[in-house]
Amino acid sequence: MQIRYSLLYGHPSDWETSEGIIRQADAQGLGIVLMRPMTSGVFQRLMARTFPQIEVLDVGRLLLNYVLSDPYVDVALIGMREPRFVDLNNAISDDVASRLDLAQVHERYVR
Repeated sequence: MQIRYSLLYGHPSDWETSEGIIRQADAQGLGIVLMRPMTSGVFQRLMARTFPQIEVLDVGRLLLNYVLSDPYVDVALIGMREPRFVDLNNAISDDVASRLDLAQVHERYVR
């Protein structure tokens, strides 16, 4: 199933309730193909304007690593406007050791 899912658009894989269309698809034995996991540049532009000292490539690395950290995701479709992004995105994809523990990331902060 191809769906939209990203750091900004996370409800298809709800870590708080363990529900969402991604979980339902997995229960039916369907694979998940993501569209727009890089937020079509919206998040990168927001971060660049809010925190100009942050490298846009680092934000892109975070976005791609976030969706690839979801064990229910099989494929993330990403447009690459420059050849250098092919190698960069492949390196992020291959770096399994840097995956995030999304259950821990979404854990509610309690004082």
